[in-house]
Amino acid sequence: MRLSFMLAVMTAITYFVACTAAADSDVTMDSPDLVRSLDATKYIDGARRKLLRGHKDSETEERGLTDWMEKSNVKKLAKEILKDYTKGDAAYTEWAQKGYTLDKMKKLLDIEKKDKYLSVYNDYVSHLYQL
Repeated sequence: MRLSFMLAVMTAITYFVACTAAADSDVTMDSPDLVRSLDATKYIDGARRKLLRGHKDSETEERGLTDWMEKSNVKKLAKEILKDYTKGDAAYTEWAQKGYTLDKMKKLLDIEKKDKYLSVYNDYVSHLYQL
Protein backbone atom coordinates (compact mmCIF):
# COMPACT_ATOMS: atom_id res chain seq x y z
CA MET A 1 0.00 0.00 0.00
CA ARG A 2 1.06 3.49 -0.58
CA LEU A 3 2.04 5.78 2.24
CA SER A 4 -0.42 8.49 1.19
CA PHE A 5 -3.31 5.99 1.31
CA MET A 6 -2.27 4.86 4.81
CA LEU A 7 -2.07 8.45 6.03
CA ALA A 8 -5.54 9.22 4.65
CA VAL A 9 -7.04 6.14 6.35
CA MET A 10 -5.34 6.96 9.68
CA THR A 11 -6.59 10.56 9.51
CA ALA A 12 -10.16 9.40 8.88
CA ILE A 13 -10.05 6.90 11.75
CA THR A 14 -8.63 9.53 14.11
CA TYR A 15 -11.34 11.99 13.10
CA PHE A 16 -14.20 9.56 13.74
CA VAL A 17 -12.77 8.38 17.06
CA ALA A 18 -12.24 11.93 18.32
CA CYS A 19 -15.68 13.15 17.24
CA THR A 20 -17.66 10.31 18.83
CA ALA A 21 -15.58 9.83 21.98
CA ALA A 22 -18.01 11.46 24.44
CA ALA A 23 -21.46 11.02 22.94
CA ASP A 24 -23.21 10.00 26.17
CA SER A 25 -21.72 11.47 29.30
CA ASP A 26 -22.62 10.47 32.88
CA VAL A 27 -21.27 13.64 34.50
CA THR A 28 -23.29 14.95 37.43
CA MET A 29 -24.00 18.64 37.77
CA ASP A 30 -22.17 20.49 40.54
CA SER A 31 -23.89 23.03 42.71
CA PRO A 32 -23.62 26.63 41.47
CA ASP A 33 -22.75 27.65 45.04
CA LEU A 34 -19.29 26.12 44.64
CA VAL A 35 -18.24 28.75 42.12
CA ARG A 36 -15.68 31.27 43.38
CA SER A 37 -15.12 34.67 41.89
CA LEU A 38 -11.89 35.26 39.99
CA ASP A 39 -10.81 38.03 42.34
CA ALA A 40 -10.96 35.71 45.35
CA THR A 41 -8.38 33.36 43.84
CA LYS A 42 -5.66 35.96 44.30
CA TYR A 43 -6.02 35.82 48.08
CA ILE A 44 -5.74 33.14 50.72
CA ASP A 45 -9.01 32.20 52.50
CA GLY A 46 -10.74 35.34 51.29
CA ALA A 47 -8.42 37.47 53.43
CA ARG A 48 -6.54 40.34 51.87
CA ARG A 49 -3.19 38.56 52.21
CA LYS A 50 -1.56 37.92 48.87
CA LEU A 51 -0.26 34.55 47.81
CA LEU A 52 3.41 33.85 48.44
CA ARG A 53 4.17 33.20 44.79
CA GLY A 54 3.65 36.84 43.85
CA HIS A 55 5.90 37.94 46.68
CA LYS A 56 8.81 35.80 45.48
CA ASP A 57 8.81 37.46 42.07
CA SER A 58 9.44 40.88 43.54
CA GLU A 59 12.29 39.51 45.68
CA THR A 60 13.91 38.15 42.56
CA GLU A 61 13.72 41.53 40.88
CA GLU A 62 15.21 43.23 43.93
CA ARG A 63 17.96 40.66 44.20
CA GLY A 64 18.82 41.21 40.55
CA LEU A 65 19.05 44.93 41.15
CA THR A 66 21.21 44.41 44.24
CA ASP A 67 23.53 42.06 42.36
CA TRP A 68 23.83 44.54 39.53
CA MET A 69 24.66 47.39 41.93
CA GLU A 70 27.18 45.21 43.76
CA LYS A 71 28.86 44.27 40.49
CA SER A 72 29.02 47.87 39.30
CA ASN A 73 30.52 49.03 42.62
CA VAL A 74 33.19 46.31 42.53
CA LYS A 75 34.09 47.14 38.93
CA LYS A 76 34.23 50.84 39.77
CA LEU A 77 36.69 50.16 42.59
CA ALA A 78 38.70 47.85 40.32
CA LYS A 79 39.01 50.61 37.71
CA GLU A 80 40.26 52.99 40.40
CA ILE A 81 42.80 50.38 41.53
CA LEU A 82 44.05 49.98 37.96
CA LYS A 83 44.58 53.74 37.76
CA ASP A 84 46.16 54.05 41.22
CA TYR A 85 47.50 50.92 42.97
CA THR A 86 47.70 52.70 46.34
CA LYS A 87 43.91 52.42 46.66
CA GLY A 88 44.13 48.65 46.47
CA ASP A 89 44.69 47.80 50.14
CA ALA A 90 41.67 49.80 51.28
CA ALA A 91 39.47 48.20 48.62
CA TYR A 92 40.72 44.68 49.38
CA THR A 93 40.06 45.18 53.08
CA GLU A 94 36.56 46.46 52.33
CA TRP A 95 35.82 43.47 50.09
CA ALA A 96 37.15 41.06 52.74
CA GLN A 97 34.93 42.68 55.40
CA LYS A 98 31.91 42.29 53.12
CA GLY A 99 32.75 38.59 52.88
CA TYR A 100 33.49 38.43 49.16
CA THR A 101 34.90 35.01 48.36
CA LEU A 102 37.27 34.34 45.49
CA ASP A 103 34.51 32.72 43.44
CA LYS A 104 32.22 35.68 43.99
CA MET A 105 34.95 38.13 43.00
CA LYS A 106 35.65 36.06 39.89
CA LYS A 107 31.99 36.42 38.90
CA LEU A 108 31.74 40.10 39.80
CA LEU A 109 34.86 41.02 37.84
CA ASP A 110 34.04 38.68 34.90
CA ILE A 111 37.51 37.14 35.03
CA GLU A 112 36.48 34.14 32.92
CA LYS A 113 35.26 36.34 30.05
CA LYS A 114 37.86 39.12 30.14
CA ASP A 115 41.22 39.42 31.81
CA LYS A 116 40.99 43.18 32.22
CA TYR A 117 40.74 42.94 36.01
CA LEU A 118 42.94 39.86 36.41
CA SER A 119 45.70 41.78 38.19
CA VAL A 120 43.16 43.21 40.67
CA TYR A 121 41.80 39.71 41.29
CA ASN A 122 45.30 38.28 41.82
CA ASP A 123 46.15 41.06 44.28
CA TYR A 124 42.91 40.32 46.16
CA VAL A 125 43.88 36.63 46.31
CA SER A 126 47.26 37.51 47.82
CA HIS A 127 45.58 39.94 50.22
CA LEU A 128 43.24 37.20 51.47
CA TYR A 129 46.13 34.77 51.98
CA GLN A 130 48.00 37.37 54.05
CA LEU A 131 45.09 37.66 56.49
